[in-house]
Amino acid sequence: MNLARRLHRVRPDLTSPIPSSANSAEWPATAALYAALTAVAPEAKNTSARDRALLLRDAVWAAVDELRVNGRTCERVVALVRVLAAEGGLDEARAPEVVGDIAAWCVQRYYAPFATGSPRLERDAKPS
Repeated sequence: MNLARRLHRVRPDLTSPIPSSANSAEWPATAALYAALTAVAPEAKNTSARDRALLLRDAVWAAVDELRVNGRTCERVVALVRVLAAEGGLDEARAPEVVGDIAAWCVQRYYAPFATGSPRLERDAKPS
């Protein structure tokens, strides 16, 4: 079953539109985050917070930027990334600290769109 169908079963309100699969060319940053989460999942619980940040934060931020540019609210971004984490093997029951870090990075990035490396959105630009 592809990722979109799995997400729809969990949270139907998140699936309009979402990546059609974990390897979607339409959503490259979100697909890259899913790949990073699945790669890190087996050792995530035994990894320090600093190492987790080095391994995952840039991928989380890129996915947040991608989802935000495509009109997702912060709540939807966090919920989608949590579902991706669970699908990738990092659920809150097994790795609550890791999922908490990921959710915090989502909110941090979403509300800091003008930080270094983040795309400036036309609709967020202040009039001169």
